[in-house]
Amino acid sequence: VLLFRKDPTPGSDFTTGMPATIVFGRPAFDDRAFDDDANRLDTPHHIAIDSSNRLYVCDTVKNRIVVYSTNVGAGQFPLPNLSITTGTAATDRLHGPQGIAIFEGPDSSEIWVADTLSNRMLRYPRYDELLINPFANSSVPAAAPLAVAFDSIGNMYMADRSHRVGFYFPL
Repeated sequence: VLLFRKDPTPGSDFTTGMPATIVFGRPAFDDRAFDDDANRLDTPHHIAIDSSNRLYVCDTVKNRIVVYSTNVGAGQFPLPNLSITTGTAATDRLHGPQGIAIFEGPDSSEIWVADTLSNRMLRYPRYDELLINPFANSSVPAAAPLAVAFDSIGNMYMADRSHRVGFYFPL
């Protein structure tokens, strides 16, 4: 996962060919090793950022969600702050997560994961609660969910392998 930092000068923008500032999940920009190193990503499929600028990555092949701080300097190798591998119980593992979205409303904050190969959507509590209890607190059956997003009032949209988009709304 590459971070391209925008020039803070007013009116500046991204430019064609500009270099990435940071690489997440690899010790170097040219590292292509595949191994069980917990600090390396293997086939990241989706990313999300929360309001504290934490980066959430669906590390699909390693069956986990990895969380990084984006407050790192250029050229540093950021290490994960948290790695989530479980569903609703310690024996219930993520299996091929491919999508992630974060909803931060005035009264609650939720992290939703498309746990694709387990055919479900998982809801996790906000980041500070995950540090204490890294388990999902809700599960919604879904046919191989691939992506998830929220609108401004908290309605969830989910795309799946059945060529459709599901719409879930709070009760």
